[in-house]
Amino acid sequence: MRPFGIQKLYLKDEPTNIVQAASARLRSRQAITPNSCDIITITGNEECYIAQFIHHYLYLGFNNIFIGINNCQDNTPSILKKIAKIYPNIFIYNTDQPQRLHRQSGSYAALIDEASHRTKSSHCLVVDIDEYWFSNKPNRSITSYLRQFDQFDLMFTNWLCTYGQSYQTCFADLTTAKIDLKKSQGKSIFNYSIPLRKLRAHVPDVESPERAIFVSNNGQEIEWMNEVNQLHANASLPQHLRKVNKSHQHLDKSQKSAWILHQIVRSELEYSLRLFEPRVAKHPEPFKTNRHGWFMPKESRQKRHFFKSILSKKSFNKRYNRTYEKFLDQCQIKNIVEKSCNRITERQVFYKINQLSHQKIEAYQSIWREIFQGTRFLPYLELRLQTKKRLRISECS
Repeated sequence: MRPFGIQKLYLKDEPTNIVQAASARLRSRQAITPNSCDIITITGNEECYIAQFIHHYLYLGFNNIFIGINNCQDNTPSILKKIAKIYPNIFIYNTDQPQRLHRQSGSYAALIDEASHRTKSSHCLVVDIDEYWFSNKPNRSITSYLRQFDQFDLMFTNWLCTYGQSYQTCFADLTTAKIDLKKSQGKSIFNYSIPLRKLRAHVPDVESPERAIFVSNNGQEIEWMNEVNQLHANASLPQHLRKVNKSHQHLDKSQKSAWILHQIVRSELEYSLRLFEPRVAKHPEPFKTNRHGWFMPKESRQKRHFFKSILSKKSFNKRYNRTYEKFLDQCQIKNIVEKSCNRITERQVFYKINQLSHQKIEAYQSIWREIFQGTRFLPYLELRLQTKKRLRISECS
């Protein structure tokens, strides 16, 4: 029986070498379960979201979930350990060392190395904690979905980005959210049988990519090789489809399509709190710099109607929400998750701002002016800059 703790992973070689060795092991397996799919993900401070994420992929029948934790200071590890006691297909690892040495590619290499020793699945999907795979039939399992298609090596699945969703609601609840379907951005399900060179966030880099069967989310082959790639000696599959001949996405519920709902910008409070979690490699910057303000996009009425008609089905939502509550009780994590979510408050954002020294407020003013655009907290930061002192929360009202 495996331990329910969190195993520390260390890379002793370059990520590309680790991935290629793992890929060779995966291709040499004798026992493979057809039309089954694993999840690989890396996470940090996700105590409010990790339970929702795991429940979602268990609900849809994904086989194993390999999770790499790094740079974490909250209750995410405690929640994961409780879940893993009940679900032996949840594998938890500490990837601080691979992440520190090689950033994202290091964590992915360490995780697929572990997966290659454990999994019997045929496919894999690399996603983030704020990404939820679903098909046009939201109750359809991943196995049922994959069974529809002929053999493929990689399947590109488009992002359905949401803006303004909250931790308090199910991923399928679009009531308070704006949506934006990305035609050229998303994630990929890949077959473990394809030789990998590097595991990447959106589309893995594979050996002999010109021979890869690369399909869209409805099974149509993507003609990705263009004049630029043909001239390149080491051509690789594109991470996005902006510069390739892509097929248009027809919003037809009769099609066998799937999507990745990406909660790219959550509620104003959640967005603002996330700004105080800089990337590890960016330390000691006090802010997350790859954000541009809390704004809602214009949305297409046609697309909103299409996706709302899929995700608002009462039969799906009732069963999905009921099983999530049962999951929380079963894993004995309901209280810890609720306490974690209770920290998402206006007062907590003010506290974070007050912890910043005037020196940092002044030095990073160009950054916080951009990333806090559209939030109620930008005037407070301006006030901090002018007064050169920490302020009472009441002074911001």
